Amino acid sequence: MPNSARLSLIDVLTAEAEVISRRRALVASGQLAGDRGHGLSHDMVASKYASHGAPIKVKASHTLDERGIPCPRLDSEKHIVGLALSGGGVRSAAFCLGVVQALDSINEDNEPKVLDLIDYLSTVSGGGYIGASLAAGLMQTEKGRFPFASKLDQQETLETQHIRDYSNYLAPAGSIDILVGAVAVVRGLLINAMIFIGIILTVAVLTIAINPTESALRQPLLDFTGGKFPSVFLWSAVFSVVFIIIQIGYSIIGLRPSDRTSPRTTLIQREMAGRLFASALVLCVLVSLFSLQAFVLAGLFDAANLANDPNYQANWIGKAWHRLGTYYPMPWTFLVVAATAFAAFGNKLSAVATASRGDRTWKGLSKHWMSRVAIYCGASVIPLLFWFTYIALSYWGIRSQGRVGVFASDVPLLAWLSSHSGSLGAVGLAYASTAAVLLGLSILVTPNANSLHGYYRDRLSRAFLWKLDDLKAAARDPSEVNNVETGAHGVSRAQVSDNVAVDQFKLSSLKPHGPEGWSDAVRFAPYLLVNATVNLEGSKYLNRRGRNADSFVFSPLYVGSQATGYSQTVDMESADHNMNLGTAMAISGAAASANMGASTIRILTFSLAALNVRLGYWLPNPRLLKERLGLSRWLANIGPWYFAKETFGLLNELTKNIYLTDGGHFDDLGLYELLKRRCKVIIVADGEADPPLNFPSLIRVQQYARIDLGVLIDLPWEEIRHSGSVIAQQESSGELNDRRQYYGPHVAVGRIDYGENEHGVLLYIKSSISGDESDLIRDYRRRKPNFPQETTLDQFFSEEQFEVYRALGFHATRNFFTGRDRSAMLKTCPANDWPEVVQQALQRLNIPAEAVTQIMQRQQDAMVL
Repeated sequence: MPNSARLSLIDVLTAEAEVISRRRALVASGQLAGDRGHGLSHDMVASKYASHGAPIKVKASHTLDERGIPCPRLDSEKHIVGLALSGGGVRSAAFCLGVVQALDSINEDNEPKVLDLIDYLSTVSGGGYIGASLAAGLMQTEKGRFPFASKLDQQETLETQHIRDYSNYLAPAGSIDILVGAVAVVRGLLINAMIFIGIILTVAVLTIAINPTESALRQPLLDFTGGKFPSVFLWSAVFSVVFIIIQIGYSIIGLRPSDRTSPRTTLIQREMAGRLFASALVLCVLVSLFSLQAFVLAGLFDAANLANDPNYQANWIGKAWHRLGTYYPMPWTFLVVAATAFAAFGNKLSAVATASRGDRTWKGLSKHWMSRVAIYCGASVIPLLFWFTYIALSYWGIRSQGRVGVFASDVPLLAWLSSHSGSLGAVGLAYASTAAVLLGLSILVTPNANSLHGYYRDRLSRAFLWKLDDLKAAARDPSEVNNVETGAHGVSRAQVSDNVAVDQFKLSSLKPHGPEGWSDAVRFAPYLLVNATVNLEGSKYLNRRGRNADSFVFSPLYVGSQATGYSQTVDMESADHNMNLGTAMAISGAAASANMGASTIRILTFSLAALNVRLGYWLPNPRLLKERLGLSRWLANIGPWYFAKETFGLLNELTKNIYLTDGGHFDDLGLYELLKRRCKVIIVADGEADPPLNFPSLIRVQQYARIDLGVLIDLPWEEIRHSGSVIAQQESSGELNDRRQYYGPHVAVGRIDYGENEHGVLLYIKSSISGDESDLIRDYRRRKPNFPQETTLDQFFSEEQFEVYRALGFHATRNFFTGRDRSAMLKTCPANDWPEVVQQALQRLNIPAEAVTQIMQRQQDAMVL
């Protein structure tokens, strides 16, 4: 396959370096400070940031990627700074909103801001809601004003109030939104049903054609024994005997020691023989399963005969069905109820099994294994339901042979079918016609037609993207609001819903480039990276590491991954007209799916896909983007082909479309892509659900970074977990009284070792409780002990729930960056100049000098200990 259109990571980083360098030049010249009205002259700012505008360069690296290609690296005289906002649904969105508000509040209005010095904003899932919202807000505010300013001496901004009003973003309007969501679910299920029923009918037609009568069900196909082996399992026995003889013969002859110095067979020959034997075994199983269908159908006829004649000789299947009822209402009812329950709770069982994996207590182990057993039982429900449907259709098709003609003369259509049906019979021909219609319609279905992505994207876009002019208009004229709940500034939830234009921002518009240069609306924002996961269960090289996926990035200039290559964002937007900021945000948060990268539970893949539990999105493959012309473009939009790949886990990087899901299915922190760009200072806001505080997402990124990038991370996160455990014990015993002794830690300061004596600083903000939080936060935790680790499955947040997570993010971030809170520090010196490295990183962020002094004193004290 030609891949000349595919761009490499070097192309991507080179373009990003140019964009970031140009923004840095604006900061260094004092132009951003002057435009924002900080009250500082350009000369004063330029003096402070004399070297900040140093250009960023792309250099080669000794580290090789998965395919042995050297990984490029960004390098600058001044450290490249990244901010990562983690996944975790609306819980993480609220927490990350508090984090960015705190970063903006650290400096006074007449000083340059911390966000001015952040080069990259890397977001995932819930963090992506706020990241996209921040980028869209900066595009519209006057002179790049921070849209979510949080100060005690003023009311909330319109943008903050809008997000708060939509904290229950899936159903902000109540029952009507729930009904809209239900319609979207039913629509997807109907499309899936059309595809599966068409396939089931086709298989039933083949069964009827092979076994047109009841007697045919009791005889082997192509009987060569002359009736001496009257069993449908004749060919099963033949294939099994041949397989056994070949295996014994190979063991005796093929594995006999050689008298020669060279081996009898080569490694390639032995591997090929193994694959042939495995294929032969699969063939034996398939023949047996095919024969079993006839045996079961014969049993159904036996059950019907037993009902009329108790002395009739029936096989054990027939007797079993006779006890359940001739038309098997009991198992059918059970399967329908079980399938409904699995559709509602299957994803929750998966979440429980995953969450309890690291809990080694008896309670944790029992919960984990009980959920695993339930998963395996539930996974069998949908295949059994489809099998029952196939058996029922085949049974009625065979049973109808010869019976339709009794009354066919009175019904013209049945008379015509009976005379033209041949061995299929009228019912079989009706099956075939229906299957042809359903499968024909299925071909017209596009890959994303049955996904819930569209509904999810619209809900998120309504909540986190807006048109600022409409918000202002609604605030200026509250008289138009009639009997509708009104929030701060007179903003009506209903009115905003009617007026705010969503999905209007193209991702490429965030950093326009070319002859026209930058517009004033976008130059203030850090470079946005929206992280997603490209699922590649069928990949020949990625699955050697058991990941089933690769990191996929949406950015203003390029989209793509190492596995698929990259394409320009404007080209992707031309190929897929639904591609915009809202789409990227929704893909990044598409947590519910049959395929979930390294989190995929293979046994559930088929059932979850069949039940349409899928928020993922099929995107044109950047590798093959320029080949989507004419017939190729039409073929790329045949939905059932890609649905089959998704259902059976056959996804790879070579198809015309690739399947994308939540970025958390690869990296839930947004940290991996910042490490790939070798940022020397990285702030991570971790708002994921982590009740035992085991930092699982950090551990996963450490693994990937070590293997892929040759990067080591050393973070003293255990102190945060220990502090959280102590606080929980004291809360339960009523000993938590004097909050002054509980200042932190919410933040851990760690080292990033890039190799070649190159170090970076990781400032890790964890959603955790230290005991010094406000009364609002502590009261909520008293009533909700799981706070701040409430399940991500809860996406229907109340206003109070949203506020306590936002307040926690603000509290944890501001108290660290102002030097108030203690933090978890490395107690050994990982590098000779480690204190200096940390100090330079903190100074690089433009936080107050007294805060730097206090934090560095804690670092010195920790190393003495």
